[in-house]
Amino acid sequence: MNNYTVLVEGREPIAAYDNEYKGKQYFHIRRMYHDGSGTMQPEKGLGVPIELRDELLKAIKNYPKQLKVAS
Repeated sequence: MNNYTVLVEGREPIAAYDNEYKGKQYFHIRRMYHDGSGTMQPEKGLGVPIELRDELLKAIKNYPKQLKVAS
């Protein structure tokens, strides 16, 4: 994991990072967990080609802060 940054701390932290997989660079935003040795490991989340990182972050920033939840 490169450029690892914790975005949300707590029991289920969320982190952003990039990595290489099969020769391609990807950007991730994922929930993390501590493995048996205490190392942070990725869990569920989102991964996109690194070329889409800035577009994804812009979309997240512009996402409505309050959403209507269907009941």
